Amino acid sequence: MNGRPTAALLTAALVATGVAACADRPPRPSLSGGPEQATGEDPVAYYQLATTSGFLQASAATGRSGGGRIDPAGAQLPAASARLTRLHPRDSDLRHALALLAPALHRWLSLTGGARRSRSAEGTLGINRRVQVALSRYESRHRGLSGSIPE
Repeated sequence: MNGRPTAALLTAALVATGVAACADRPPRPSLSGGPEQATGEDPVAYYQLATTSGFLQASAATGRSGGGRIDPAGAQLPAASARLTRLHPRDSDLRHALALLAPALHRWLSLTGGARRSRSAEGTLGINRRVQVALSRYESRHRGLSGSIPE
């Protein structure tokens, strides 16, 4: 069996988990006592960051194993990188996630050859975990986020 179906399933699962996780958690109250509403461009920024983070995680996990495996998530990364350049989130957790994710993604895309990606994969995955923590903080503060994610 080649790695295509497995990697594609992994990618889909990562993205779905990151985006759907907010629907499974009750929102934390804001400092004013009630849950915050996600407004403006931040829900779109959240969606783009979560999706890109999922693709980067899947690509780095594939790269970590080396051996010239097929990387279906990697094909999504150049377009995702371009979308990140257009984001201007107002929320501090989203800005933090963007500040971590954009350079990590740029570095990952600049690597050529399986050996280079294999050596860099653990560092990329570590940064991506920090991105996911920032996204989780944002999720936990915003009620109804899953309903505001673009189709």
